[in-house]
Amino acid sequence: MDPGADCPGPRADTRAPLVRIPHGACDAHFHVFGPYARYPLADGRSYTPPAAPLAAYLGMAATLGMTRAVIVQPSVYGADNRCMLDALVAMGTTRARGIAVLGTDAGGSPGKQRGVTRVPAALKDMDGVGVRGVRFNAITGDKDFQSRLDDAARRVGDLGWHIQLFVEPEALRACLPRIRTLPVDVVIDHLGQIDPAAGPDGLAFDTLRRALDTGRAWVKLTGYRCSRQAAPYADLAPYVRVLAREHGDRLLWGSNWPHPIRYHDMPEDGALVDALASWLDDEATLHRVLVHNPARLYGFPGAHSGGGDGAWAPRNAPG
Repeated sequence: MDPGADCPGPRADTRAPLVRIPHGACDAHFHVFGPYARYPLADGRSYTPPAAPLAAYLGMAATLGMTRAVIVQPSVYGADNRCMLDALVAMGTTRARGIAVLGTDAGGSPGKQRGVTRVPAALKDMDGVGVRGVRFNAITGDKDFQSRLDDAARRVGDLGWHIQLFVEPEALRACLPRIRTLPVDVVIDHLGQIDPAAGPDGLAFDTLRRALDTGRAWVKLTGYRCSRQAAPYADLAPYVRVLAREHGDRLLWGSNWPHPIRYHDMPEDGALVDALASWLDDEATLHRVLVHNPARLYGFPGAHSGGGDGAWAPRNAPG
């Protein structure tokens, strides 16, 4: 049963992008919600999304021309990773990767994040089905993440995983010394929450550049939420171009489907891809962001050849 959504779902009128999408393109950030009878949401969550099943995502991804994807555990499931893991298994390891949230046993038990106490076999099991990182969400979930970064990095480092951070710019700034010394890479969500009105010297953008300068960070260009304009979110373009010139080999793109807690101006996903292309200088950079960079970070097979073996088959997706 749907628990009663308090935010809207995604648009149903996805169109194909106007820009040519390279083979092996990866949507490096999306979520799946429900069905709730099988995957109930966590108590104490900060929002309640409508159900957004895997089959709906795969139909959208096929329209966009994406042949790879990364499913990210959302805060509303706490550390109950079952929905994410089942979707990951359904997609298969040649085309999909996952980002988990660690619970008290570091193995995906339900509830909020409360720390990491041991390394169970469950981590190896998750690695086997395609999980490649753990997420700390201080925006709509875990506020006390910094005390656990070192321990989490140590526990997942042997698996070759990374840490993904969805945090406010001030918290990211405080993490810069840790990013330099952690034994794993760090992926920064949603353009680091930059404020385009603050200019290139603003704290958030300066912090983002400093993080990339460490050589240990990656940035997801899923920051349409940061924009103060409608698509193609042109106020973000100067910032993305600076990042692409300085660290184009450390940038990723994701749709952020189904766009949770977006209460107005629900984005059209084809327009998001076109916005990305408008932010970048050339087709080679677009290929790097959509194909080469995610293949390297997530370890997709055939990373140097473009990989993938055709479009998604949404008819085979559960839910």
